[in-house]
Amino acid sequence: MRICKIFITLGFLLYLTGLTRLNGQVDLIFLSNYQQAKEFAIQHHKPSLYYITSDSSCIECNKMDSVLKSPDLSKYLYENYINIKLDYLKPDGQYIFKKHNLRTLPSLLVLDENQVQMAVLEPDMQANEMLRYLRYIRDPKVRDVFYRYALEQKDLPADQKKMEAIYRSYSMVYGPFSDPNAEKLSNLAVVHFRLKSGLAHEYVNKYLESQLQLLTIKNLYFIMNFMDDSRSVGFRFLLENRKSFDEAFGKEEVDRKVNALINKRLYQIQPEPGYQEAFELMGLISNLEVEKRTYDYMIVQTFNKKKIVDYLELQRKYIAKFATRDHERMIHMIKIYLQYIQENYNTPYYIEVAKTAKRLSPDNLDYHIVLTKLYIKNKDREKAMAEAITTLSLAKKLEITLDPILELVIETQKMPVLTIDAPVQIQK
Repeated sequence: MRICKIFITLGFLLYLTGLTRLNGQVDLIFLSNYQQAKEFAIQHHKPSLYYITSDSSCIECNKMDSVLKSPDLSKYLYENYINIKLDYLKPDGQYIFKKHNLRTLPSLLVLDENQVQMAVLEPDMQANEMLRYLRYIRDPKVRDVFYRYALEQKDLPADQKKMEAIYRSYSMVYGPFSDPNAEKLSNLAVVHFRLKSGLAHEYVNKYLESQLQLLTIKNLYFIMNFMDDSRSVGFRFLLENRKSFDEAFGKEEVDRKVNALINKRLYQIQPEPGYQEAFELMGLISNLEVEKRTYDYMIVQTFNKKKIVDYLELQRKYIAKFATRDHERMIHMIKIYLQYIQENYNTPYYIEVAKTAKRLSPDNLDYHIVLTKLYIKNKDREKAMAEAITTLSLAKKLEITLDPILELVIETQKMPVLTIDAPVQIQK
């Protein structure tokens, strides 16, 4: 146990010393181990900021990376928080994401030193706004003032630990309610929504399901203000009763709400929608080329998640349906196949696609190279050599550097020659 503590302390010292640049400016570095982060938080009596993110293809995550590099914010985080960055696709990231009912990527979660949830931060906060918020969470005196003000103003604090106490202290202004259960569900929905808690969607749905009549001005306002997921009962109700919502809030405002919910569902809320749900959402945005746009969306999402087999299957369908002459898309798909698929899986199909692309653009040297590589992958020495020589001739004609092509020719020459055993003659 003593040795373990020594290693934890040494790890934390390395973590700290790695934060300061030579010029004195703080460059925020994140821990990446959940267990280690818990130990650090207890040992140093600090809250933790968990940054749940994904790979470089997550646009919102890239924006958040830039926000967290802000000098004042990164310096404050370094001095006052244990900072942990977890990949959503890895076990630690999945564990935190599910345990704390998070739903969007990126997610910023604040836990106290005992790993009790304090707050979930808005992923679209600017650096100065986030800095003010983190200072408030870190300082108990500031929090107490905020709670008193919240109670007086019948507003809500953004602190998970105080939620139930606040809820018991006052009733929301969306009443009066004839049904105590409906009042409780409404209050909890509003509290969790303001806290950016993953349970908000659940309580919004429970409240709406408790209502015999949704078409009241109170419930219309509730839906517009607190619904945050296109899978909500309220979203379906909104779509079925657009006229009532348009009259109450104006068509432009309702359009903004609908589009914001759709984009949030498509690009932030996890797990991502499947084909049918994405198709329906795309249709709500526009009725033009819905199937094509859905395929485009699914292709990007599967590639970002490195689901290469699914990506290739979707690309094949897309090309067959919409892009029979799009030779650039064909070759791009084949390059992904060559890069990620090691085994000789369905190579003849990709050979035919490459030949089609080459016919559509016969002087594109890159297409000849790709076809040669496919023949090599398919262990077809004769065709690989023939295509390599054709590629070499084209490179000379186009006055392009020959070295990479010559390497390809040499590779084809090294391929084993397939021999067919002569038939054995049986003597009578």
